[in-house]
Amino acid sequence: MKQTDRKEKKTLADVLPMEPEALQKGIADLPPIIHDAIKDRLDEIPVYIQEALVQRIQLPRRAMIDYKIPFNRHQMRLLALEAVYQHILLDKDIKKCLFDVLCESNQVDGYLYSLTIGTIENEEKYKEMLSDRLRSDWEFDRLSILEQGILLISCQDLFVNAIPKAVVIDEAVTMAKEYCDDSAPKMINGILDNLEDVAD
Repeated sequence: MKQTDRKEKKTLADVLPMEPEALQKGIADLPPIIHDAIKDRLDEIPVYIQEALVQRIQLPRRAMIDYKIPFNRHQMRLLALEAVYQHILLDKDIKKCLFDVLCESNQVDGYLYSLTIGTIENEEKYKEMLSDRLRSDWEFDRLSILEQGILLISCQDLFVNAIPKAVVIDEAVTMAKEYCDDSAPKMINGILDNLEDVAD
């Protein structure tokens, strides 16, 4: 997957040690979904992992799974994209792809399950819908696998998960900017924007 020239993301090597009081305050100020998931288990989570959370440093996927730190929606969309990408590229069972993406963990959030398994259950319907919005001289299967994956999971978000269209398009364009060719964001934006009449 291609990544654009963005500011380098910080890693665990960039975590700065914190005084206990500052760390405690930082934990209390974490987003509720994370705070509620870890507040009663702090003795099980290494201090450097807690410090990384407070300092908004992205944890490795394995650490998030091992310490049961919930993924946010954007992270789940990236996980779903990776699983769908593997499914299309390797013609592999989507549940096995999701299992692999989650480092062989069976702990799957309901939204992530819907976004991944549901996308493939509805794949043919979505492909037909999306094909109708491509130029007449273009076919869905000619799009890159990443572009196909982004469009397919966007349909699942829009039509099954009832995510607002503006959010779906914004997320799809963000993923396209990060992982696809320069022309992809505009193309994906246009295709999803044309799905509005179907969603209403």
